[in-house]
Amino acid sequence: MKLSEVGTQRVLSQEFVFYIDEWIDEEDYELLKKFARYLGRDRRGSKFVIDVNRLIENLRKGEIKPDDVIDILTGYEAEFVSGSMDGVMEILNRYIPRIYVKRVGHEILLQPNTYLGDTVKDLRESGVLKYDKDRRVFVLTKPMYFFEVVHTLRTRGFEVVDETGFKDRIPLPIKPTFRGSLREYQKEALEAWRRNNYRGVISLPTGAGKTIIAIAAICELSIRTLIVTYTKEQMFQWEEKLLEFTNIPKYMVGQFYGESKRVAPITIATYQSAFRYIEMLSPYFSLLIVDEAHHLPADKFKHIAENAIARYRMALSATVVREDGKHTELFALMGGLVYHKSATALADEGYLAPFRIITVKVALTSDEKLRYRKLLEEYRKLASGHTFEELLTLAKHRDPKAIEAIRIRSELIQLVHNAVEKLEA
Repeated sequence: MKLSEVGTQRVLSQEFVFYIDEWIDEEDYELLKKFARYLGRDRRGSKFVIDVNRLIENLRKGEIKPDDVIDILTGYEAEFVSGSMDGVMEILNRYIPRIYVKRVGHEILLQPNTYLGDTVKDLRESGVLKYDKDRRVFVLTKPMYFFEVVHTLRTRGFEVVDETGFKDRIPLPIKPTFRGSLREYQKEALEAWRRNNYRGVISLPTGAGKTIIAIAAICELSIRTLIVTYTKEQMFQWEEKLLEFTNIPKYMVGQFYGESKRVAPITIATYQSAFRYIEMLSPYFSLLIVDEAHHLPADKFKHIAENAIARYRMALSATVVREDGKHTELFALMGGLVYHKSATALADEGYLAPFRIITVKVALTSDEKLRYRKLLEEYRKLASGHTFEELLTLAKHRDPKAIEAIRIRSELIQLVHNAVEKLEA
């Protein structure tokens, strides 16, 4: 028998008898009954013996927490006549329901030291956790759930041993100062986001200063931030605004796109680069800001939000509602819609100039049509009948044809977005 097993047998066979010489509150007595039996009363007070099997069973079932046992015994100044508080602590440390959380490749695994039963039933039914029978571990389906799951398990009485190295808040090297001033509606938007635990979607029209709100948020939280933009041009604009409206030095802002990939305390990445490298980037950032966030629910780009560890999130969009209804996915990915104000409302309040909406239909030029047909033919050839979701899966495994097909699809979309007649209309 191993030395550790000898120690375990010694503790389990030990008798723990103690007295409590004062009136026990009814609620505390119900807790006490979950780990001790009443033996009677004499001149020294009420006499109890710890039922070790009952204690271990209730610890494993989550019926009682180690802190409950400690609070009762120390709060009522239990006087041990057999065994000791140190022996009780040894049992608590050995049999406390414990879950080890670790990273294995891109997976986050949860390994419990006891049967979880219905304790995590809701997490499994909601698709947050799945059980791997072969490895006897729970797998976190998406990294975005990490901090939420750890918090939930701790509130349910588990000791969570986090071996991932992920941190809830990674501070910036300096505390940034916001040099701008917010309009009233911008203050309202920031406060709504703050009340929602620093998470959520802010929907404001173009020109309403969404970027400035996000910069104020970065200064308030003062944590490492990943900003995701739809185009390179927007990425450059973000850097300019960060340097203009804060005291953040240029070296603290990194651009992550194409051949220029520099990770800094505040990193700005394009959607394409963030999609490809989010698993590598994720552990370094505590705040995720997504610009033009109506693009995020796309089958390809939602991978960014799902695989980001960051608990704190802000999404910005002028057109938050999508025709395909996928804006509901955006809300789930980023924390729900926390603030919306229309262009009409801002114009009425004098923040935007009066305007009229006129629909102008345009067509592709002959050259654009030719280019479009050529790209579409290349895409279909590379896709080989695969759905877009299947291509995404293949691309994550570095399949060259799938990666090229996705790139061509993006080029098709950009061709339509930037059509000559649209820009000249």
